Amino acid sequence: MRLIVLDMISAEGTSAETWVSVSDECPITCEVADGEAQFRFGGAGSSALEMALTEQGLANLLRVGGEALRSLRGQ
Repeated sequence: MRLIVLDMISAEGTSAETWVSVSDECPITCEVADGEAQFRFGGAGSSALEMALTEQGLANLLRVGGEALRSLRGQ
């Protein structure tokens, strides 16, 4: 997994933009807690990206991800 974090300053304060490339062997785990699906890309002790999604956010990701997967498979 490649993880690049670019810190950018905005008028409202600091925000971060993150770019990630997930390889075939990248471990991905998920826990559900506090009404969110909390994903971790990368193993313990390595650079990792963590992402928390609400139920609707996860539904949106799965919809767009499904479209992307069908496109990658040429369907």
